Amino acid sequence: MATWDITKLSTEIEFDPINGKQASNIIELDSTHYIVAYQGLLSDGYVNIFALDRSTWSLSTVTNFNFDIDNCINPKLFKLSATKVLVIYGSTGNDGFALILNINPTTWAVTLGTPFEFDPVFFNGGSIEQLDATHFLITYKGSTTSFAYSRVLVVDTINDTVAYTGGLFQASSFVANNVSTAKIDSNHVLLIHNDIISNPSVARVLEVNMSTWEVSAVGTPFALDSMITSSGGSATNKIDANHFVVTYTQAPLFAVQSQVLAVDLSTWNVTAAGPEYVLDSGAMGTSAHMTIDSNHVIATMKDNINNNITTVLEIANDTYAVSEPGARLLIDAVIGAGWSSVSPILSGTTDKAIIVYEGTDSDGFAVVINIELPVVTTVAIRSTVMGTGGRKQAKLAGMRSRRFARYPISGSFPQE
Repeated sequence: MATWDITKLSTEIEFDPINGKQASNIIELDSTHYIVAYQGLLSDGYVNIFALDRSTWSLSTVTNFNFDIDNCINPKLFKLSATKVLVIYGSTGNDGFALILNINPTTWAVTLGTPFEFDPVFFNGGSIEQLDATHFLITYKGSTTSFAYSRVLVVDTINDTVAYTGGLFQASSFVANNVSTAKIDSNHVLLIHNDIISNPSVARVLEVNMSTWEVSAVGTPFALDSMITSSGGSATNKIDANHFVVTYTQAPLFAVQSQVLAVDLSTWNVTAAGPEYVLDSGAMGTSAHMTIDSNHVIATMKDNINNNITTVLEIANDTYAVSEPGARLLIDAVIGAGWSSVSPILSGTTDKAIIVYEGTDSDGFAVVINIELPVVTTVAIRSTVMGTGGRKQAKLAGMRSRRFARYPISGSFPQE
């Protein structure tokens, strides 16, 4: 395999043989257990907890739990602790709900906190950013207009309740689609959303007043694509203090594009840091990002016949140009497959993650993937140190190096 290629490490598991749509982001509960929320049988809300065997990198299901028997639209998870997870999703009447899931770390059984309806009209996908120990900014497509909206939720993990504080902020001036966010600092968030009617994808900064918990837009927004209309999904990842890589779908050509944006931390203006990069001119949408290191992320997307694909994006340090340095992985070649999600790098590794996706017959699947990282070669250097007691020689190599006098010599260099 070549550097930055992606491959499957084990056979995929079919965790839901009936319906596995709209899988949320994947949350690590501990080093061998992971949870995902999704729309299952009869459009109900389900969570699945996977056990990971780190000797074979295979997955198995330890819990599959129906947390909402009415409806579940585009759930999103946030880890509150090792045993508590916050989920936001569309439930009864497609309204926006928030709920705390309690996980028993011995039996992996799931119990529910008190559901809270934060939008009594509509919810269709959103994001969660933590502001402090109990306050979380949610941004989503909702309310009567289907614009992008933001508000602050207060989470009580003692009583397992959720409430809101501050007002509801309209974060877009037109119908929004596929909202994604990335946290800039303790009270600023970068928002990306597409328009499904007649306007370009937009990036703007949201600011939260940490006293009143009111949300507002600051700085000058940036229109992402050069064409007029956008649709499909979007994903956003922070790569340094003020640079963010964004992947989104641009219509009417349905081109999946990536670009690095810069946020001015004084004015909060958003601008392009690098050029647009077209991943696929016939793709139908993107689902998720995952950070590998400071200038590499994984992006998942679906092509023009809904096959699931994942690839590594590389961001140039000087120009912030995006490219694909390795081979893409076709996750599922079944026509009709679609939605996919990718976990953060598995703890204790630097090159492995989990992909959850909608596969054959819209069933739910998951698999562990491997990212082929650059080989780092340790260079052994023999140094001669002159001392009053005569000549001493020291051979230094990686972890086995020994220090002599005050001048240790060692080094590790990437292999070209």
